[in-house]
Amino acid sequence: MDRNRVICLLMAAFLLLGFCACQGKPQPVPSPSGAPTAPPVTASPAPTAEPTPTTTPEPTAEPTPEPPFTFTRQNFPRLNGSTSTVPLAEAVCSALLGESREDVGDLIHFSKTTQAYRELLNGNADLLIIGEANADILAEKEARGFEWLKTPFATDAFVFVVNEKNPVDSITVEEARKIYTGEITNWSQLGGDDVPIIPFQRNPEAGSQTLMEKHVMQGTPMMEAPEDYIVASMGGLMAAVKSYDNSAGAIGYSVYYYAEEMKAAKGLKLLKLEGVEPNPDTIRSEEYPIVNPKYVVISAGAAEDSPTRRLYDWLLSEEGQQLIAAEGYVSVMDFGTVPRETEIGIVGKPWEGEWSGLAPLAEPVWVTAYAGLRLSDTWPSQTGCLYGLMTASGEAVTPPVFSSVSVLTWRSWFSAESRTLAPLVLRQGSGERGEQGVLQNAYTLAARDLSWVYPGSWRQVIPGPGYLLLLGEDHMEQVSEDGALLKSWDYAAWGLTEYIPNLLDAAFFDSIQGYVVGQDHVVGDLLGLEAVDWSDYESGFYLFDLNSGESVTRTWEELQEEFAPEVYVGYKWTVEETETGCRFTRGEETMELPVPAASDYAYLWGDLVIFPNAEQVFHRDGREILPTDTGKPRGIGALGNRMGQMEKGDLLYLTLFRYEEENTMTTFFIRYDGSVLDLTLKKALFTEDQSTASADGNILGIVERDKACYYRIDTEECVFRIPLYYEKD
Repeated sequence: MDRNRVICLLMAAFLLLGFCACQGKPQPVPSPSGAPTAPPVTASPAPTAEPTPTTTPEPTAEPTPEPPFTFTRQNFPRLNGSTSTVPLAEAVCSALLGESREDVGDLIHFSKTTQAYRELLNGNADLLIIGEANADILAEKEARGFEWLKTPFATDAFVFVVNEKNPVDSITVEEARKIYTGEITNWSQLGGDDVPIIPFQRNPEAGSQTLMEKHVMQGTPMMEAPEDYIVASMGGLMAAVKSYDNSAGAIGYSVYYYAEEMKAAKGLKLLKLEGVEPNPDTIRSEEYPIVNPKYVVISAGAAEDSPTRRLYDWLLSEEGQQLIAAEGYVSVMDFGTVPRETEIGIVGKPWEGEWSGLAPLAEPVWVTAYAGLRLSDTWPSQTGCLYGLMTASGEAVTPPVFSSVSVLTWRSWFSAESRTLAPLVLRQGSGERGEQGVLQNAYTLAARDLSWVYPGSWRQVIPGPGYLLLLGEDHMEQVSEDGALLKSWDYAAWGLTEYIPNLLDAAFFDSIQGYVVGQDHVVGDLLGLEAVDWSDYESGFYLFDLNSGESVTRTWEELQEEFAPEVYVGYKWTVEETETGCRFTRGEETMELPVPAASDYAYLWGDLVIFPNAEQVFHRDGREILPTDTGKPRGIGALGNRMGQMEKGDLLYLTLFRYEEENTMTTFFIRYDGSVLDLTLKKALFTEDQSTASADGNILGIVERDKACYYRIDTEECVFRIPLYYEKD
């Protein structure tokens, strides 16, 4: 959006209690059977006149039975737990609240195993759906005198995963221990290929790390692993084991449900342990050597009739256990094989096959990005996804192995002039920072139709006006938009070495999907290396002349005099109100349209007049698109090119924020001709929802927390859809 609004409204609900006082009349007394009886009779003197007629007792209404308890959003317990139980929490909330999984996503705030236990101890969670607590948590519990109710609701297993190409199928617990102490270092020692073993570990706070230390290491210290071998998320570990160095040498560990039922193990295989295959039958029977319960945990002080205790009891009931089994968990009650509903149907052709790196296609075809694997919010992509490439018809041509897929835009330092460059820039990276805080990234450059892939892996890509600069470990290359090498410079020979860390760590956001590293460092054919004085940019810059190879210093005024256009006509139109509408002026151009003057400037795009700072859009004939009475505040922006530079295939988006009623934001998508797509993106406010939308060519991508969907903009047909298994921090 051109600007974001955050409006916090404080809402209070008051419950009025009415009290009824009964006066003057004796009340009916229940009989042992529960039926009302007459009030007791008191003896009185004999009457001297006519006897008083016998008083008939007033009828007594049957007591009103209490309505059955119902879970609502207002009384639903605050849930927390392990990563692998997120789908179960979604299913439970959906079943008990009668909402879709998508709509209950805002209730799921899982902090991973160790932190989730701490949230319960601190009173910030009511009920945990979780794995085993580690020693630190048990010590904290004892120190606080905290009592909990902790009951197994399902049985899981601790499993080891390797690349599916690894010929080793089974190991023993002792062999696993020796791998992680460093005694066994090559797969040939286990009957496999002569390949070094790369043992990935989880972080100390992870539930699977607790299981590893308890059941496998059994008090034996694990070897100290390089930082790159310690992965902070289950999804990250799976991706690392599957694709590390394009070899089959890696091994990692997880719980069975995450690896198998969440389909995180595609491209991987689960090893037998002590010769026993992990599956629901061997896990339930405990034939598999390492099984571990999944627990439902609440405070022992929760009242019997509280929503928390009711949910605890329901999860352990037959009805709750049936849901647990249907979700693919090995429930403590044996229901046999329960068909698991697939809410998100796969559309298109997901990736299947071998992957040895990006290569040109024998038959070039235009490609765009798709989100294929949801990871944590911090590794390796800032948006928490890995991306692949697919065709406009929805056929994947690579697996999801890129942290971002982008097209870069060069922008002038002195005007709104810009140029979007043709090639795709594909990034892979750990999200970690190396020496001097530089992000560790690897870039590949390729044609939009994959007719060529530029050789080598690069640390940074910098856009220029009609070319790209590729920065490697020891040299830099200038490449044309069609992939031709123009020039090359050795850092040391040309005196660039000291400036490279600054060039590697610049950041900007202009991507099809994901977060990109790069920045506008180029003015004319001068590469900006760094400011002479960081506290005062007016002092000038150190620059490298791409034509002569000379290092030069220029002040801001000198650069402006050389490169700023004498007359620059931007993309904005100045707006003046007239009797019949507005007069629009841009440079020497003038036109009048029958639209209201919503603000003092606008953009014209196709049949539309866009007032970005008023967040309103009109057809040129004066009709408003999505009128303001449908909700405020609002937000507006462009998908595709920047506002003012939008082309016919781009989309305008308009977001309506509703705080008072639904606490949601709904994004609508508008075409070049002013028609509004039936497709919308709805998000809950004040949550960590990572939903995004993008437009590329004729493809609208909507990535939500549980699925990625890609539609043709012209027909709204879904050409590609896959489930995303989300993992929160």
